[in-house]
Amino acid sequence: MMAEYQRRDATLELFDEVILPALQLAEHDRATDNLTREEHKELYVHLREILTAMDGFLAAEQSVLHSVVIVPARTDGDALAGAMLAYLLRAKGIDCTWFSERILNSEIVSRLTDQTEVVLCVSALTLTSARAAGSIFKRIGGSMSGQRLLGLWHGDRADAAAAQSQPDVEVITNFADALRLIAATTRTAIQAPVPGLAPPPAEAAHATAPAARHESSTT
Repeated sequence: MMAEYQRRDATLELFDEVILPALQLAEHDRATDNLTREEHKELYVHLREILTAMDGFLAAEQSVLHSVVIVPARTDGDALAGAMLAYLLRAKGIDCTWFSERILNSEIVSRLTDQTEVVLCVSALTLTSARAAGSIFKRIGGSMSGQRLLGLWHGDRADAAAAQSQPDVEVITNFADALRLIAATTRTAIQAPVPGLAPPPAEAAHATAPAARHESSTT
């Protein structure tokens, strides 16, 4: 399955429409005891092995702090979803820092204190994780300036906003929207197309304009 999506350059589609729903279902099944702890752990080990086999997919968090920071709300699933978003951002030419589920909230606050114009995205798969994200945003308070995003992947925006209950936090529910919003916020030029993500109409028109002018000049 992975090979087919990669053959079609549809990594965004793979992440947004296949892997994210699978992660969300796994979290739901674990919470309702339809998935044992061992089965849950085995699923994530398998997914990590598949994803880390992709060229450029980083499984270890980074020490360098970039202008886009992705942190998990609380679980392995939240962290893995964040790692997928980081992979897509780098493919788009946007430098970002991804933290694993091992990072403590106090460390997040310490790393982000006094940072300016940082885009912080907290990755969550469930409403429980969205509430944990609210605690992260609350602890950061006014110590960091920049945009604050809650990625409740394949969730409901209204439910997420109520769960995290912090002002000035924008909720996003899929990777495609996250990529467009972060790219617009950071004003980063696209160095390479994101597999499976068509450029906005304005970008597509701009890209085809030179060719049109060339054709007209040769007729």
